[in-house]
Amino acid sequence: MLYNTQNCDDFDDVIAANLICDDCFADDAFFTMDEDADIGARHDIVVRHALGSGQTYEIVTVPAEDADKTAIINNSNLTSTDQLVVGMAFTMTGDYELTGALQVVRLTRMRSRTELSLFKRKINTARVQAGSQYAALESAVTYTTDLTAQYELAYNTVHDVNFSMETAHMAKNQILQQAATAMLAQANEGQQGLLQLIQ
Repeated sequence: MLYNTQNCDDFDDVIAANLICDDCFADDAFFTMDEDADIGARHDIVVRHALGSGQTYEIVTVPAEDADKTAIINNSNLTSTDQLVVGMAFTMTGDYELTGALQVVRLTRMRSRTELSLFKRKINTARVQAGSQYAALESAVTYTTDLTAQYELAYNTVHDVNFSMETAHMAKNQILQQAATAMLAQANEGQQGLLQLIQ
C-alpha cells in the first residue's frame, strides 16, 4: 500500500480500519510491505534503503491508547526512485551485541575455511597425480617382470641339456665306433690270410 502521511490527517484511523484514502497516496515516497501488519498493537517500524545506501528511515508509531495517535517519519527525504524494504524495529540487548572483535573472528573463521578448502583441493590434486605416477610405475614393473621371465625361458631352452637327445647321440656314436672296429678287424684278418697264402 502507498501512503503519504503528510497529506492525510487520519492516517492512523485509515490504517486501523484497513481503508484506502486518496489523500494517503504518496507522490514522492512509498513503502512496500509483503505481509499485513497488526497496526492495533503498534511498534516502531524501520525502513532501510534496499540498495544498501546506509540511509535509514524510521516510522515511529505510538501505542493505540495515546490520544494523538501521531505518525512521524524521521529523515523523510525520500524520492520516487528510492527502493525501500520495510521491517519491524527491535532492540538488541547487551548480551547480543556484535562487537568489532566478534566480526573480526568471524571473518578470520571464514577466511580459515576458505584456506582449508583450497588446501583440501591441493591435497586431492596431489593424490591424483601420485596415483597416476604409481599406476605408471606399477605397469613398468609388470612389463619388466614379464620380459625377465621370457628371457630366462629362452636362455634355458638354448643352454639346458636335452637328456634324451644326448643319450641317442651317444648310442649312435658307440654303434658307429663298434662297427668301425669290427670292419678294421675283418680287414686285418683278410690281410693276414693273404700273407699266409703267399708264404
